[in-house]
Amino acid sequence: MATIFPQMLPEAVRKDKKRKAECKVFDALKESLDNNFHVFYSTWWFNLKGKQQDGEADFIIAHKDLGIIFIEVKGGAIRKDDQGNWYSGSYEIKDPIYQAMVSKKVIHKAFQERYGWKHGSRSIPYIYLGHFAFLPETSRPKKTYLGLSDIEQFGFLDDMSNIAKKINAFFDYRPPDTHRFPLFDSLDNEGI
Repeated sequence: MATIFPQMLPEAVRKDKKRKAECKVFDALKESLDNNFHVFYSTWWFNLKGKQQDGEADFIIAHKDLGIIFIEVKGGAIRKDDQGNWYSGSYEIKDPIYQAMVSKKVIHKAFQERYGWKHGSRSIPYIYLGHFAFLPETSRPKKTYLGLSDIEQFGFLDDMSNIAKKINAFFDYRPPDTHRFPLFDSLDNEGI
């Protein structure tokens, strides 16, 4: 079983209808991933560099040999229209891939700074960082292009029964227009 923070969701989160999809993903991750994975739920961050902003990563999943991925979860029937607007049912929502990407970038900068404080250099060893979206109440579309970034950056209702397989696929994913990096050095026990 994965190490997950928090170990249990507060009752207020479980009762919040807006977090129903996140609760489904939380439970599936907790039960399906092995103890090599560390899962952080609802991690808030603050970016004070440049334009001040704050945000939240629904899930950050770390594995000492595979890297770190950031996942944004959206509930309901999710779709993207021809103008690039995202919807859950009839309600407009934020682009989940963009949200996950922003979290990844802000936290990566924090890693660089912390590594620099500890080791005197901001040039950290290569660590795979990926950003993805999970739509646990939306079936995988029949066509491979929905105007989405790349269909492989998404998990769907169909993936919930074997979420561990999808999470491992996320760690293996590389955008089509990039080359695959060589295996990186694992983080040692000390971490960053």
